[in-house]
Amino acid sequence: MHCHTHYSSDGMSRVKSILKKASSLGIGISITDHNSILGTQEALELSQGEVVIIPAIEVTTIERKDLIIYFYSPVEMVDFYNEHISNRRTRGVVNRTNLGLEELIEVARQYRVFIGAPHPFGIAFKNLHRYLKRKRLSSLIGLMDGIEGINATLTKASNFKAIALATSFDKPIFGGSDAHSVARVGQVLTCSRAKNHEDFLDNLAVGDSFVVGKKNRIYPSLVKPRPPGQGF
Repeated sequence: MHCHTHYSSDGMSRVKSILKKASSLGIGISITDHNSILGTQEALELSQGEVVIIPAIEVTTIERKDLIIYFYSPVEMVDFYNEHISNRRTRGVVNRTNLGLEELIEVARQYRVFIGAPHPFGIAFKNLHRYLKRKRLSSLIGLMDGIEGINATLTKASNFKAIALATSFDKPIFGGSDAHSVARVGQVLTCSRAKNHEDFLDNLAVGDSFVVGKKNRIYPSLVKPRPPGQGF
């Protein structure tokens, strides 16, 4: 549920390579490029339904905080990007938009979406929790649909804090590899029984999912084992 291609400024992977890796692992994929939907569009065109894809984009706000917007409809994703992102991107070392955090959530809610807070205890300006704590933690977290409790790029301590945050606000937990290279694809998966990506997002929204990863020894006390299903 968290993967970057060369369309992100910090991504190294070609879409075709990511799809090949996902297919070999038997998993779905969500390409969450920074302020771009080109990777998702290319994936949808190339996959032809062979790999389940959740349309998505990771948007960086003016405050340099990230939110991942997952869409039920690729058509709505394109409309969202054209209407609210393409002309709001800023220039600079850090690729971001001039949308404020609350404004981003407000415009995203015009569509059928699942709004996720990635790496809430990330390093430096990626630390969303530190920013929200200075503002209105309860009200802003309440506007989000889920929290990335397991991020493969972060430490155990950071992930445990993210899980505790999600639990304290009764928010669904999802996980992501945050893969910036093909080798990292599939390190962390969010799993649920679903016929398609729409069902998957519905399940995620009500907490009918679980997270697994290669470093399984840190997860047993955090997730309840369930029968295998679609993973992203």
